[in-house]
Amino acid sequence: MSRWVWMAVLAAGLLAVPVMAQEATQAAALQDVESTLVEAVGYDAATQTLTVKLVTDGSVYEYFGVPQEVYDQFMAAESKGNFFAKNIKNVYKFQKKQ
Repeated sequence: MSRWVWMAVLAAGLLAVPVMAQEATQAAALQDVESTLVEAVGYDAATQTLTVKLVTDGSVYEYFGVPQEVYDQFMAAESKGNFFAKNIKNVYKFQKKQ
């Protein structure tokens, strides 16, 4: 198709231009927790993304595909650091936030 035809198609609204969903660039609001390992935690139930800020150096990590139930257990755990190390850290895919 020529450029003019594309422009006409777009102007007429006949072509749906896919719009990529905005990545979760904004972490869920972090809530301070009592732990010697974990400083703060946030959770986005819609994307099942768990955000964890560590005490040691303030690093922030996002863990993906974390079910609500695991987040609830994490927040209810007597030792959040222990729960994190055993049930989240090496279990879910993650990325370090900058």
